[in-house]
Amino acid sequence: MKNRNRHCAATAAQMLSFALLLSLSTALAGCSTAGSGRPSVSFEDRTGAIREERPEVEQPADIAAAGQSLDGLVRVALYQSPQMLERAATIREATGNIKVAKGGYLPMVSGGVTGGVGDADGPSFVLSANQMLFDFGRTDRKVARADIAAQEAVLQFQSDADAVLMDVLEAYAEFSRYRDNVAIGEERVKRLSALSDLIGQRATAGATTQSDVLAAANSLEQARHDLLETKSERDRAANQLREYAGPAAVSLKAELLDALGTCTPSTTIAGSLPDIALANLKVAQATLDYEDARKARLPGIAAEAYGRQPLYDEGFRVGVNFNVLPTLFQGGAIEAGRQAAEEAVAVAKASLDTTRRKATLEALDAGTEMANARELIASSGTQTRLLDETRTLYRSQYFDLGTRNLTDLLNAEEDYYDALVARSDSERDLDVALLQCHLVNATLRAALGLSQFTLYGFPIDGFAIDVGGEPASIGEAGPSDAS
Repeated sequence: MKNRNRHCAATAAQMLSFALLLSLSTALAGCSTAGSGRPSVSFEDRTGAIREERPEVEQPADIAAAGQSLDGLVRVALYQSPQMLERAATIREATGNIKVAKGGYLPMVSGGVTGGVGDADGPSFVLSANQMLFDFGRTDRKVARADIAAQEAVLQFQSDADAVLMDVLEAYAEFSRYRDNVAIGEERVKRLSALSDLIGQRATAGATTQSDVLAAANSLEQARHDLLETKSERDRAANQLREYAGPAAVSLKAELLDALGTCTPSTTIAGSLPDIALANLKVAQATLDYEDARKARLPGIAAEAYGRQPLYDEGFRVGVNFNVLPTLFQGGAIEAGRQAAEEAVAVAKASLDTTRRKATLEALDAGTEMANARELIASSGTQTRLLDETRTLYRSQYFDLGTRNLTDLLNAEEDYYDALVARSDSERDLDVALLQCHLVNATLRAALGLSQFTLYGFPIDGFAIDVGGEPASIGEAGPSDAS
């Protein structure tokens, strides 16, 4: 009966110790979040709410036919991109790392058999639970870093979406350029072929010389050669477009200017631009690292509840140990680490400024390219109209009046079709500049109607960074600054 009572008392003491540990850990762990800079809303809650609010980008049922519309074109490109699938897996991995980091808030429970030789304890069954009660925000900052890493993964996901969209739409613009130029080249060959036939008839009638016949034939062959080269470029561009958006994409005839709408480049760079947001997160990460370095001398307060039952003896032992173990000396490494972390914050802030400047220059370049392309289109239009009048006049002067030589007429024809090609190229250059404008304005996904959708369960657009409260300022004195 005594043994049974002792066993019951030991069990009760063990349960009491573990209950005490858990209550202390719950009470004190909540105190450690103050001033940590932890995101105000957890990553899991934010992404979960987004999944509930936004529909998923619908995967085309028929990939082969989906590219017949611009909407289908971009959806096929997103779903066919291995880059997007890989990045989605990276987000899921980062989400898992948040859960790993949050494990630091909970006790670690272990159990097993221990024993030794000599003066060591005899074989015993041991059950223990270790809990960090207060660590001056170290666990909070670890969780915050994991949360920020997950946010970075989402921003990289959105940046990759921009890259995929730019690739497919630039490929479409390039294919459209050569498709239009092939049509111009075919018209040129047809025109020069008819001209060559007329000159041949005149030579047969003795109304012109053989040199004119040869000149016309040479001009025709040059046009055919140029057409073959343009067709080769068109086919190359078509292969690239098919790879991005499926075989039906080459039959699409949509104007990007109409589909994307207007864009006004702004030197006020949006904070939602992925590169800017990523640079801001790098600053937040570096600041958290600085906080760890600044408080490196401060101890952690941990509790360990244990129960030990010898395997061959009586006497169950149970208790709770509290550990307070500050780092007193580390050969100057603590101060060196703090200084290095402080410099890392400065580097991250400088990188943010560099990224802003780069984005500003890209916005200015996009505006310049758009303005230049519009001016070139207008100039080419005027030039084409004048050259059309010129070639008509030269044709009449050569065939009807005999006052113009064939070289002038052939040159006028060549200049006319060159102007048509120049205008076509400028129109496609304007398309590319428009894409670049939307990219640097962080409006490309919205312009394509993708802003309120998710892909693989993650937001394609509209994901603002969250770094919570501001950590302590660099250089701020604190308990760790004392030696």
